[in-house]
Amino acid sequence: MRQLLGIFLVAISLSSFAQPISDLVIYTTEPDPFYLILNGVKQNDQPMTNVRVTDLNQPVYDARIVFDSDKAQIDKKIYFAEPGMEYVYRVTEKRNGELTIRIQSATALNLAPAPPVNQQVVVYHATPSAVPVSQTVTTTTTTSSITQSNSVNNGGVNMSVGVPGFNMNVNVNDPFLAGQSGSMTVRESVTTTTSVAPVANTVADHYVLPGYNGPIGCPWPMDNTEFSNAERSIASKTFSDSKMTLAKQVTGANCLTVDQVKRIMMQFDFENDRLNYAKFAFNKTFDVGNYYKLNDAFDFESTIEELDAYINGR
Repeated sequence: MRQLLGIFLVAISLSSFAQPISDLVIYTTEPDPFYLILNGVKQNDQPMTNVRVTDLNQPVYDARIVFDSDKAQIDKKIYFAEPGMEYVYRVTEKRNGELTIRIQSATALNLAPAPPVNQQVVVYHATPSAVPVSQTVTTTTTTSSITQSNSVNNGGVNMSVGVPGFNMNVNVNDPFLAGQSGSMTVRESVTTTTSVAPVANTVADHYVLPGYNGPIGCPWPMDNTEFSNAERSIASKTFSDSKMTLAKQVTGANCLTVDQVKRIMMQFDFENDRLNYAKFAFNKTFDVGNYYKLNDAFDFESTIEELDAYINGR
């Protein structure tokens, strides 16, 4: 009886630690494939228009959709109200033209329909991984022939065998074989197989800015909606000190593009404030190779030289 009670308690204990599992489906009806990033990790190794991620065991995930085209990325928090469900989201367009994702359905996993043909199913992974791309096997068949002929003259047999690179003649005298003749051809096939090991394709773990291949200072810049809200908040401040405080708070907690840094710089009237902010934002900028574009925001050549010296000294 005690053993049964112990097994029952262990079962309860294990069930209390079991993690609820959910599936997430995100799709678009437009011909614009995308990458799905959850908690900063890209899930699908190829851009798709329909992606399912399984084995999700957290109540909330930070989702980012990065299109293979030049469309603006989408950032949204995904909440799983109940475990054991399939949550389906669709990429849609808001009234202002911006893209977002909206939930379409929530179905128990045991009642969810089978994945469609165009859907890529991915098991959730929390860290980037190497994905085997392909494996090539080349087969080469080489055929050689052996031709055997024999003839009998007065009880003697003359037999010749011809193989590429090899010849042989055999003479046999046997009175019982008189009057016999014939020929025989034997073909031999040799198969050689060459295998090429799979090539590893490292899953990208940062944003891809169209047309930019330079160094990066941070992986994921703010999306347009979040940045526009932050920019308006900075612009609403009356005094430069207040603007600078808020600008540094926003920048320190996020990643920006050079264009976004420049837009914040232009909120300041004084050149020294613009320089101060440009120095602060350098380490929080995605496309640091484009930092020279900030030179247009300065009026004096000495300021440009000071910023350049600051960057080179880091």
